[in-house]
Amino acid sequence: MRCSFLVFFVLSCVLCGCGPNAIDPLADNPTIQPAPPAKAENFATTTVINSRIKKAGGKQFGEDNREVIVTWRNTGPVAIRAVDAVITLFDSSGEVCDEFDYTIYAVGDSSPGIAPGKVYTDPKGEGFALPSDYGTPHRERPKKVKVRITLAEEHAGF
Repeated sequence: MRCSFLVFFVLSCVLCGCGPNAIDPLADNPTIQPAPPAKAENFATTTVINSRIKKAGGKQFGEDNREVIVTWRNTGPVAIRAVDAVITLFDSSGEVCDEFDYTIYAVGDSSPGIAPGKVYTDPKGEGFALPSDYGTPHRERPKKVKVRITLAEEHAGF
């Protein structure tokens, strides 16, 4: 029974053209043309202008904690309401000591967002808070940060 099912399956694939020797319908019929790629006219893009590690503001961070402050520009044609980034921290020898995927900006869809051409800087106390064990005897405080934006969206979805 199993063998007959396998034979039926293989023959079906060969006859319907979905096997490894399938025929390309575009090659046989020159009048059928593939659809052109969609034009991406309204896409959100950003550029990081600056990123730095600063003493964190606000009591929620503690006395000696640090935060990453990012300044970025909307370089696209639409308002931006959500930005994700990879934040890479480096120690004093220039080695990577940590890396985080983080949403550096998000507002609701009813917000105006950041308009095309405008610059946004995290307000003090609203940057990416570094883990509290940095600067302790067992973990050196990072000396440098690099931020790479991975996603910028016109709609935040909330």
